[in-house]
Amino acid sequence: MTQLELSTILRQDWKSAYKLLENLEGFSQLIAGVEKVHVRRISDDTKVSEWVINIDGLRIAWKEEEIFDPISGQIRFRMVEGPFERYEGLWKIAQVERDMAHLVFSVNIGWGRLRETGESEDELDRKAKLAVRWMLRRLRETSGPHTVVQHEHVQLSVDQPIVSEFITYQNRRGKSIAGIYDHLRQVGSDEPLVIIPPGYGETKRDSLTLAYYLAQNGFRVLRYDATDHLGESEGDIFYTTLPKMKEDLVATLDFAESRFQARQCAVIASSLAKRVAIRAALEDPRICLLVSLVGIVDIQATLKAVYYRDIIGAFLEGRGWDVADILGFEVSREFPETAIREGYHDLSTTVEEVRKLKIPIIFLVAEKDAWVKLEDVRVVFEAVAHEGRELHVIPDTMHRIYENPRSTRWALKQIVASCSKWLKQEKLNPDGVKEPNVRDIAAQNRVEKNRLRTLRKMTKDEEKEFWGKYLSDYILITKSPDFRNLLSLADLMLGPPRQGERILDAGCGNGHYGAWLIWSTAAKVREAQENGVSLKNVQREYVGFDFVPSALSEASRRLTSIREEIETRSGKQTGLQFSFILGDLDQKLPFPDNFFDKVCCNLVISYVGNPKFTMRELMRVLKPKGRIVVTSLKPYADLSQVYRNFVVQSASEAEIEEARKILSNAGKIRKKEEEGQYQFFSENKLRSLASGVGGLDIKSFQTFGDQSYLVVGSKS
Repeated sequence: MTQLELSTILRQDWKSAYKLLENLEGFSQLIAGVEKVHVRRISDDTKVSEWVINIDGLRIAWKEEEIFDPISGQIRFRMVEGPFERYEGLWKIAQVERDMAHLVFSVNIGWGRLRETGESEDELDRKAKLAVRWMLRRLRETSGPHTVVQHEHVQLSVDQPIVSEFITYQNRRGKSIAGIYDHLRQVGSDEPLVIIPPGYGETKRDSLTLAYYLAQNGFRVLRYDATDHLGESEGDIFYTTLPKMKEDLVATLDFAESRFQARQCAVIASSLAKRVAIRAALEDPRICLLVSLVGIVDIQATLKAVYYRDIIGAFLEGRGWDVADILGFEVSREFPETAIREGYHDLSTTVEEVRKLKIPIIFLVAEKDAWVKLEDVRVVFEAVAHEGRELHVIPDTMHRIYENPRSTRWALKQIVASCSKWLKQEKLNPDGVKEPNVRDIAAQNRVEKNRLRTLRKMTKDEEKEFWGKYLSDYILITKSPDFRNLLSLADLMLGPPRQGERILDAGCGNGHYGAWLIWSTAAKVREAQENGVSLKNVQREYVGFDFVPSALSEASRRLTSIREEIETRSGKQTGLQFSFILGDLDQKLPFPDNFFDKVCCNLVISYVGNPKFTMRELMRVLKPKGRIVVTSLKPYADLSQVYRNFVVQSASEAEIEEARKILSNAGKIRKKEEEGQYQFFSENKLRSLASGVGGLDIKSFQTFGDQSYLVVGSKS
């Protein structure tokens, strides 16, 4: 039985604090990971509430009864239905002095069926304690702005919390737009309002960190999902066009004016949304400042740089396609056709429109952007016909700036400083910008991701269909030099071949790692022979495990073909025996404890339902002193350079077409990540995932064109 008791001091009288706790629907916003809460009153002093919470992938649903006693300042609660063996506790509030109350939270938890999730009791206890501490911290912040409170003998300076309100409105075509209004809890109605339209192939969640930087410094922020795009708004990205994106920006200006009486707004736009924002600013005088964050200024040139063919030129000549792949997303031919017809498509149209603008324009350009030339941005910058302009080069980053946290921080501070200059007439050094609490950002990110996950939840059959199609386009990825470097590093970290060892390829897909094992072993034997050294033939057993039948069939066919080719050429056996098993990494693995000498889980852990459960299973089947390698794409991974490296070494148009599939597949994965289905891990989180299930001697590396993290460890 787990017993927790924590307390804190609130900067308000106890009656006000008690009313906050009574309002369970509103109070739920202070608890990390809440997906749903439904409350109904039974009597004046009793309520029954239904809760669904997701804490780091552990989803818990239960029903509880609350009994209120305002005379004594107590609220008792107990589970009446749910997975716990026991769940009951008490809130108690007492006045300690004027406008200061002492809050005590105590709870007894018997974990019951939650032990069956694969989480250890210690891990469940840890998560419970963290959740309670987080809740008390948010209560402290809510209790009063800019106060200093005493908590557990540590002085904490508490700023105002940022509030994120979900909103909906319609564009002029009657389509529903989902958005979020971010602001400090106590913010003046006259503070500047900033609108952040989504970048192409992105959602409002991508601009969460930027929004919180702005909100922390006193700005009000509206961010939204475009219609006919990704996210919660109405429509599918297949039907997106730049004019439709502009209509949504104008609709957001309408909403800002009617809801917040904001007749002047700043717009911060990235990627293709920048081109849309320029047109909107030219036509709508309510936009008073335009910030371009790694914006595309020449769509034709960018697409040509990406695809090594002139997509816009093909449509100009009437040679276009019914379905076009634009930066990794399939769209209808209406996208390029309307871009051309309405004059969005090249550098000259951008320059012409910017020259007519009378508002300040701020340009932030990525130093290593493979898709947008700095000289093209300078041409547009020079076209600004007044002094209200700034150009900043973001150091050491590519088109998706968030893949580099240090550069991202630099850019966000510069944006806040520039907005302060032009909207508040305040000179603010970027080093003086207030930074939001990273835990607040993480908590809000979980809330938004869980909303999308609930809306877009895939069934297992849908997942199998998705991955079957995905993997069918992923067969030639091993021709990418960066992917080969990834496989080589994984093989190196797992150690040299050993006689009789068993290797598990967890989530093997088309068998890329198994194929690498055969080729690399053959290469080592050939190199030794050339040097006059005879290598002993090492017998090993490889087991590929995946839940997509077509991928396993392709893997078996492929490895058989490679083995036969090598053995025919050399006259010697490769020494690698292989088999394939159909199974699900979200379920208990069909292997006994301590069964494998090595485990490789390559670019898979981000896509399972419960990464911690899967990692624990992989560690369970690993032998003591065995080695495990796990890789994951970075959050906001930018595969543009990986793609370009692939294209440079491609010998034919057919291989270039295969290279283009890297971007297309990246877009498919990014769409699922935007919908909350998948999660990518930072280096620290991937290390913690491995160490949290008993991994020892954890080391981490960047690989796959620096867009993936690899961790390696062992089992005690």
